[in-house]
Amino acid sequence: MARRSGDAKKAKGSSDEPQSILEVLGQNTLEWRTRRNLTQEQLGKACGIAGTEISRLEKEGRNFGAERIEKLARALGITESTLLRRKNQPAPKAE
Repeated sequence: MARRSGDAKKAKGSSDEPQSILEVLGQNTLEWRTRRNLTQEQLGKACGIAGTEISRLEKEGRNFGAERIEKLARALGITESTLLRRKNQPAPKAE
């Protein structure tokens, strides 16, 4: 019997932790957008990306290029590295 993708994630040992960088990006975008009290449409307007694309990123881990990641981070007031950081990864030390 073939495993479903959800089963494969559970087999890797983490229950709710995202596995791919795209899942990390989607989850962190959702987290920071809600911290800033922005709708998907508002965030989309702030960075020049359609609200439907923000939705797909958050829900499906839609593939975003470096330029879009930079625009998202800027609109959220955070760095690209913060947007791509996994939850179990420590924050970089201040310079």
